Amino acid sequence: MIDIEIKDGKVHFTLPLNDPPEKSKSGKTLIVSSSGGWKSVKCNGVFFKVYVKAYTYENQWEVFKAGTKPAKLVSKARQKEIEEHNKKVSEKIAKGK
Repeated sequence: MIDIEIKDGKVHFTLPLNDPPEKSKSGKTLIVSSSGGWKSVKCNGVFFKVYVKAYTYENQWEVFKAGTKPAKLVSKARQKEIEEHNKKVSEKIAKGK
């Protein structure tokens, strides 16, 4: 379902979030949100045709969920270091340290 609103001279779309995101058909990206194809949406008595697809790459979804803002894509080696660090921190938390 898509909601559309015009506010302060801007068009605002609201779509459901896929959490966790779904893999695209090609498997190269993660679909974070989608209109599911072309949809007719009514706003202020007028119908609009809308097609929206928000996608990202797997490593960037993890960065987004962590609440950080990356300056650039993280290399696979650095991503592995971060994952290992996070695992150690999680283990310490689980042990109550």
